[in-house]
Amino acid sequence: MRCAMEHGFGPSCWFRGASADDLGGGDLTAQHVRWFDTTLRAGAADMPPVRVFLMGSNRWIELDEFPPRDTRTLELYLNAGGTLATEPAENGERRLISDPASPVPTCGGAVLLFAPFEAGAADQAAIEARQDVVSWRTEPLTEELTVMGAVRAVVHLTTTGTDADVVVRLCDEHPDGSSRVVTDGVQQGSARSVDPVTGLGDRRPLEPGREQEFAVDLWSTAHTFLPGHRVRVDIAPSSSPRWDVGRNAFEPAGATPRPTAAEYTIRHGTARPSRLVLQVVTTTPR
Repeated sequence: MRCAMEHGFGPSCWFRGASADDLGGGDLTAQHVRWFDTTLRAGAADMPPVRVFLMGSNRWIELDEFPPRDTRTLELYLNAGGTLATEPAENGERRLISDPASPVPTCGGAVLLFAPFEAGAADQAAIEARQDVVSWRTEPLTEELTVMGAVRAVVHLTTTGTDADVVVRLCDEHPDGSSRVVTDGVQQGSARSVDPVTGLGDRRPLEPGREQEFAVDLWSTAHTFLPGHRVRVDIAPSSSPRWDVGRNAFEPAGATPRPTAAEYTIRHGTARPSRLVLQVVTTTPR
């Protein structure tokens, strides 16, 4: 028996019901005791194996497993004009300058940081207005879209440096234009062959001007995009202080190269299908 709880955070209407006080069936300690009785003492399985807070629709749901059995993969492709669609379109590119001297600041998310970097579903409007952040978004949704499970991105990129950090952020754009972070992740180019769990693997410099494929893990989430909302993805070269600011220069063991600005070119389209990969449910649990 497994027990999974995804807690909300921050002062947002998305998370009014995310408190452990709203779980039902006793307080959080009582829930823990019941789970340990079932797991360690072979007690009666009188509670659901998985309970998840579903952001967006602001409620707890009970599941037999996570992600649910009826999930399917939805790929949303980065296309020209900043559009995000289910099919890749003509080839294109977007450029940004990564400057370690002026990193993109962290704004909300699943963080445990000092003030003023608070956790939660913060509006990304000020971040998305920066010249070093590029965005894509779907058309307004006509029906609910519930994402449950792993989220990842594939980004085709070239850089003028010998290393690069790619930050990808999944956001929920509301009808009023605000854009709330759902989940995010980062991948350092030189560490693409390094296992993120064991740390095994070799770090290698990037070749300037040569296209590289970055697979970015955005972890997992449970979120419903409501009708009228848009799925939005932002790509940036940093998120400080959530992650260390990269130097855009390969750092061999024992060396500390000088930070340098670099130009990133993100390519997309049928030949270079940069995309967001979501696990979505065919029927939203009630």
